[in-house]
Amino acid sequence: MMHWITAIIGLLVGLSIIYFIRRDRLLVRHGMGWICVAAALITIGLFPGLVDRAAQWAGVAYPPTLAMILGFAALILKALISDIEISRSEVRITRLVQRIAMLEADIRNLNQHDPERSSKSSDTDR
Repeated sequence: MMHWITAIIGLLVGLSIIYFIRRDRLLVRHGMGWICVAAALITIGLFPGLVDRAAQWAGVAYPPTLAMILGFAALILKALISDIEISRSEVRITRLVQRIAMLEADIRNLNQHDPERSSKSSDTDR
C-alpha cells in the first residue's frame, strides 16, 4: 500500500508542476527537472523492487540509504544550478544598469550641446 502512496504523490507533484508551467509560475526549463523527480517517484511507487536491485548492484546494504543519497545529491545539484542562474542574472542586471547609465549620460551630453532639444525633452516630461 505504501508504494501506491509514493506513486500518487509523484503523480500529484507532476500535475502540480504542469499546472505551474501552464500558469507561467514556473519556467519550462526549471519544471523539467521537477517532472523528472515526479517520474522517479511514480516509477519507485509502481516498481519498488528497482530500489532494492539498484542498491544491490551499487553494493549498498540498506536500500533506503541509496534512495536518500540520490535524493540528497539531487537537492545539492538543484541548489548549485540555482546559484549559477542567480549569478548569471546578477551579471546581466549589472550590465543592463551600466548600459542605462551610459545611455543617460549620452542623453545629458546631447542635451547640453543642443539647448533646444533639452527644452523640448523637459516639456515632454511634464
